[in-house]
This record gives sequence, structure tokens and C-alpha cells, in this order.
Amino acid sequence: MTFDKATTRTPVSIEDLSVVLTDYTENQAEEGEPEVYQTGRFEVQVKYSTGEIKLIQGDLVPHLTTAQITGLMGFMDDMRAKAESEILP
Repeated sequence: MTFDKATTRTPVSIEDLSVVLTDYTENQAEEGEPEVYQTGRFEVQVKYSTGEIKLIQGDLVPHLTTAQITGLMGFMDDMRAKAESEILP
């Protein structure tokens, strides 16, 4: 009886790439404006030579430059303001 040969797997392509930006509020027990938090997460599907697809996911922030973080925070601020002005009475 022989052992199966070990299969070499090499990453060959990036399949789906997803980025989720979240802007959420947390009400505080005391009176005042709610605290606003912004987060970013990513998911990348890596396809291997064996046909297997591995999902890599995590916090997006460590992969961004300061300028990118500032731009995305501004974008989320604008989207919140747009939602408030267009959806709320």
C-alpha cells in the first residue's frame, strides 16, 4: 500500500473581493448626541491550482493609508447625511 502524493497548491487568481463599510450609532445612557462609529471589513476569495477557494477576511483598516481612511470616513459621513436628508421626514 502506498501513500497518496502530497498535492502542491499554488494561488492562481483572486475571485470575489468584498468590502463592507459600516457607520453605526450607539446611544449613550446620558443625554446628548449618540456616538458614531465607523468600521471596515474585507473578504477576498483566493483560487488555488487545486480548484480550492480559500476565503481570507479581516479588518480593512490596517491595509489602508491615512489618506484612504480619511477619504472613506468622509464618504460615510456624506452617505449618512444623504440618508438622513432623503429618507427621514
